[in-house]
Amino acid sequence: MSKRKNGKAKGKGPPSKSAKRVAAIKEAFFMVIGIFASNIKEYVFSPEKDFTRHRTLFFEPLMSFMLHLQSLNISGELADFFGLSADTPSESAVLMQRAKLQLQLFIDFFHMMTRKFDEVLSGSQDDNRVRIMAFDGTDAAAPSIEDCTDERKKPPKDKHKVNGKHKTFSINAFFEIGSQLFHDIRIQEGDGNERAQAIDMIKNSWFKKAIVLMDRGYESWEMMAQCVLKGWNFVIRAKDIASNGICSALDLPSDNTFDVTIHMTLLNRQTNVIKCLIDAFPNNFKYISWSTFSLFPQNPKLSQDYSLHVFQLVFRIVRIEIKPGIYEILFTNLPADEYPPERLKKLYWKRWNIEIGFRRVKYLVDLVRIHSRKTFYIMQELYCRFIVYNMAVALRNVTEIPESKRKNGRKHQQQIKFTAAVRSARSLILGNDPNNIAGYLAKHLEPIINDRTFERNKYPRSTHPFNSRSAG
Repeated sequence: MSKRKNGKAKGKGPPSKSAKRVAAIKEAFFMVIGIFASNIKEYVFSPEKDFTRHRTLFFEPLMSFMLHLQSLNISGELADFFGLSADTPSESAVLMQRAKLQLQLFIDFFHMMTRKFDEVLSGSQDDNRVRIMAFDGTDAAAPSIEDCTDERKKPPKDKHKVNGKHKTFSINAFFEIGSQLFHDIRIQEGDGNERAQAIDMIKNSWFKKAIVLMDRGYESWEMMAQCVLKGWNFVIRAKDIASNGICSALDLPSDNTFDVTIHMTLLNRQTNVIKCLIDAFPNNFKYISWSTFSLFPQNPKLSQDYSLHVFQLVFRIVRIEIKPGIYEILFTNLPADEYPPERLKKLYWKRWNIEIGFRRVKYLVDLVRIHSRKTFYIMQELYCRFIVYNMAVALRNVTEIPESKRKNGRKHQQQIKFTAAVRSARSLILGNDPNNIAGYLAKHLEPIINDRTFERNKYPRSTHPFNSRSAG
């Protein structure tokens, strides 16, 4: 038994503040699993028989196993999770049990779990603070169901497959800059419509106040209008003046940098009078078709609604210099007195956090190492990876950074290593002691070094083949 310097036995002592909050996350996790277990009939394909008999891979251990998946092969994952014994479930047992679960279970589980994590972090169920959010998309590669081991066999010409070696899934996400949580995601096979999915996430969001940061792919009248209707502010990076974006049709200053307020009236009719108005006042009137603007009555030929409809939109167009001689356009409805161009530039810079979030969920939570070939099973795993990512972020946020024992303190501000947070999340899924998890996290720190920039290297899309997975 270890001894203290005064000779007394070393005890655990009362749980720390971090341990209590880790325990709250653990309690929330198992509470959500319990809720879905009691309502499992709503999420299976055959309610009268699926998960009616108690087995080793009943719903609770199956869901925990799915969330615990790492980069091993399935046999290794089962041995790691259940231990080595004659009762360890087989690979076929896992496949048969997974086949009973509808994809909606994983979607609903992700949303409920994220909401619980948010409540633990904010300490409230009704939060009126202004959240800084970001929309963006990425893609994930997964092994193809086609057998391409024979070089003579040509895979089908399908844009979802690259050289027949794998297929891709588009992931569009709604990300909070402060907490680093993914609050909503949309996953589909092949290419997804980023704008349409972002608008759907805006409509379904429960946030009362938000500032949304978006890259160039989200530039549209519809996107700005949906944010205004929701009562949110937006900062959207747009195409420059000489391009074919919204700015190309407006009368803007010729200066390198400017800050112009636009009072735009969107119209769904294009009469001769309206055409004259648009030509005379391009910054005040704009015709927009019902097919690209859902807030106007859809398909007049079917609805027989040919009346004039308008939508008022007030926003700023700010051209900023990001590097000597390099300029960017930002659309925003934030007030100019509170957010001058320099502050707006720093605010938009925070959007890069969602790129860091995607990188972490891909390579630190093993999203690039999927264990399935069929689309249905792949999407189950993708949602599980984002749940584990959010759990790791929550654990990281609730752990207090211990004070330095050095006389002059630390050179840099510290943060919890994300790799340690992922290990802790998987340990929590196994039901381990929150006090131990909090102690482990507090010991694994790394410095925060701001204002670093690196060249963004883009690599060819690839996946991790099944025949090279570790056996554990």
